[in-house]
Amino acid sequence: MKTSWAVIAGICAFLSAFGTFIIISTLRNAPMADPLPFEQHAGQLGPGGPQSKTPISVIEALDPRKANPPPADHSTPPTPTIDGSGLDTHKTEIGQENRDRTIFLDVTQGDTERNEAMNRLLAAKNTILQQDLLTILARSDERSRFRAFAAQFLGVLASDESLPDDAHQIALDALKSLLTDRDRPVRREALQALVRNADPIAMGMLSTALTDAAWSADRDLIIRCLFESNAVAKMSEIRTFLHDPDPVVEIAALYVLGEWKDVVSQADFATASRSKNIRIQRAGSLALQKVSGAMGGP
Repeated sequence: MKTSWAVIAGICAFLSAFGTFIIISTLRNAPMADPLPFEQHAGQLGPGGPQSKTPISVIEALDPRKANPPPADHSTPPTPTIDGSGLDTHKTEIGQENRDRTIFLDVTQGDTERNEAMNRLLAAKNTILQQDLLTILARSDERSRFRAFAAQFLGVLASDESLPDDAHQIALDALKSLLTDRDRPVRREALQALVRNADPIAMGMLSTALTDAAWSADRDLIIRCLFESNAVAKMSEIRTFLHDPDPVVEIAALYVLGEWKDVVSQADFATASRSKNIRIQRAGSLALQKVSGAMGGP
């Protein structure tokens, strides 16, 4: 009888221990509730601080899938975005150039406004500027002064080494045709531009221009062009204009011979420095200083 009671007690102890083991295992595998209050959960949904004030439910708080969402799928690349910041600037530049062209081509506008617009187009390297200049020069109703401006700008383009060869040649050919233009200011600008580009035709004209009746009204320009092309061989011819009736021509001769430090003309420089004409007086004094410096004088 004692043995039976011992067996029964052993079985009960075994069942009790087994039940305790089952309960502990169940509790150990159960998901734990988040210790934070629901209000604090709502403020920690992503990096960078609170992003939502909406309370989350108990199910969301206890569901492990909500606490640990699956990684995002990056197999599909994001749609690229286009940065349009440069487009607005480009549109603004085009708009400004169009406005400048409108002003530049409008014969009713003032010369100053049109000249400023032309300068802006030149600075912007406007690709249509050359054609617009040719249009201005071909107009029969265009003012002489502004046509001279256009010829001057065409000369600048002709000297622009960044121009394509064909555009460069178009500018030079147009300038050559302007050597016989109806307007004297245009002829002057064309000759000066061609000399600066060492054009053979212009250089040939320049060699005889001092005695050419067709250029008699422009001898001041001829003298300066001879200086720019370093035509020292023409020095003796230029001396004949040191007492020219036209003060502009005399001043040009004084300036060029002074720059060349022409000792032969020293007496003429001294005479000019005492002239009643202030401009001639200044030109003579400057030329005299150049020669005196070359001779080692004070």
